[in-house]
Amino acid sequence: MVTKKRTKYVLFTSNAGHYRISPPKLIIKNSILPRVVEFEKNEFEALTISLLIDVYQEIFHDLGLDIKINKKIINRIHVLAKKEFEEKIDKIAKGLYKLGHIYLPRSTNKNSFISSLAHEIAHLYSSGKALIQITESKYEIAVHDLSGSFGFAQNGKFLGINEGFTDIIASIAISKLATRPYFVNGIAQNISYFKEIDLIESILRKKSLKYEHNLLTLCRAYFIGETNFLENIISIFNQRIRQEITDLKGGRENTEKIIQKVKCAIV
Repeated sequence: MVTKKRTKYVLFTSNAGHYRISPPKLIIKNSILPRVVEFEKNEFEALTISLLIDVYQEIFHDLGLDIKINKKIINRIHVLAKKEFEEKIDKIAKGLYKLGHIYLPRSTNKNSFISSLAHEIAHLYSSGKALIQITESKYEIAVHDLSGSFGFAQNGKFLGINEGFTDIIASIAISKLATRPYFVNGIAQNISYFKEIDLIESILRKKSLKYEHNLLTLCRAYFIGETNFLENIISIFNQRIRQEITDLKGGRENTEKIIQKVKCAIV
């Protein structure tokens, strides 16, 4: 088996600006969430969640984003039996973000659990822009309505790019997590959207563009929830390629064909 070498993503933050997230627009009610029986988190799961929350707070700081993670978000991350996950959440997915909550099947493969968790936390703070609102003794998740944005990818827009970039964000988080003493033996990230990542890298590595600058700017755009910069980048391609990139769904067979078109269009 040939192992494909992946790019190690590093955030460049010397000129990071300050971005303030607007007030929440939508409150998600528990009544519309799936009813599940979850496990009490074991030591590894609880520690990994806590450390990844800290890592994402560092990432937000590095990016100059005004996003504060409340530790109580851990109560919105649910670990389920595999059968419960497949029956109540999804038969195929390795994890799922839904309306301010993250659902994960319990796994004996620690790398798989970490990879899925890092991926879904990125969705949590981009797709929904989840912010915890404290009200006296109780709290609730306030979720931004980011319809049509890069982070949300509503109505099929940038779905493939969204999933690929979510894996890139997860890679950044896992690289930071691997520096913690608990993970001295390293972490092998499980990449689900490697073709979509290849497409994103092909777009960002155009000779006329600054790769590191664009990666950093897209990281901000991902969490802010805007598409202008992404649309500006792909504007260098003809209309047909732009439309194929925009309409690409994660994991589709035609991803490789679009990648080749993008690479052939590089000037």
